[in-house]
Amino acid sequence: MTNDPEAVYRELDADQYVGMQNSLLKDKGSGDQRDFLQAVKFTDDFVEFIEAQVKTNNGQTLPVFDDALTESSFKEPTEDQEARMYALWHATPPRIACRVSFWASVTLEHIRDGKIPEATWLATNGGLTETGEERIDRALACANDEAGKKQVDDCVRTVFRRMSGLPAARGNRSVFVNPTFGRGWWRERIVANILNRNEPVEDRAALLEVVRRNQTYWEHLVTMIVSRGSVFGSADVQAALVNSLAKRFRQAPSTPLRTEATLKVALRRFSNVASSLEIGVLDFREISVLTDDLLERVERSHGQ
Repeated sequence: MTNDPEAVYRELDADQYVGMQNSLLKDKGSGDQRDFLQAVKFTDDFVEFIEAQVKTNNGQTLPVFDDALTESSFKEPTEDQEARMYALWHATPPRIACRVSFWASVTLEHIRDGKIPEATWLATNGGLTETGEERIDRALACANDEAGKKQVDDCVRTVFRRMSGLPAARGNRSVFVNPTFGRGWWRERIVANILNRNEPVEDRAALLEVVRRNQTYWEHLVTMIVSRGSVFGSADVQAALVNSLAKRFRQAPSTPLRTEATLKVALRRFSNVASSLEIGVLDFREISVLTDDLLERVERSHGQ
């Protein structure tokens, strides 16, 4: 792919796609939700379901991911797989990669191509050993009571989260956190942004330990980037923060900064510090001095 910031990419119509999501979420356990899950059970039916309700806008199509995927690795790709995804798709502009309609189109293309051979993979839930197909069957077999309706609704939401993100339920952060392909792209982009600097930085393994710590840890990082864009929206700030966290992980393996609760404290304090500075005029090295100092202080105050 050539790096053309003006390129137009093939993606589902954003208004129609989000409208379809919202329509299906209106009524927990509804007939529409059950019909949708029934379509997910049969890959061709699922593709037809989406295409019948949402048109596809013309543009460049991303290359299909060319490594073998299993249901488990689609749920949580390996480090090498996420690196390969980013290598294939790195030229995608961030303004495109932050759209649910784009990642929905990418996922759908992989289903059409057979790289994702079963649409039921989209229903696989984190931490559970049952397959996506088993989960759908369990939901559809539930009684039409409140508990059963919730299982159906939860399953529908998982399909959309893994396919593209679900901003109606999770806000703008969903596209960075939930879709398999989108999450990998954004994590790798931050790591690549750090490694490509002409500065002394932590190595790739250390940086990945931060961004791949766990889903909740990554979501806390993303939430601050999205919700406090004036502070964390800068690529230099994001890079300095992740690099400083990686440094603390390496220097103090038992650091409390590895926990989600302590990370939230650090992010809140950094936000407060940054709001009193013109942080946008600082470079990566200057921001790193701030983040290093702040993280060490948070570490000391939380028992390290």
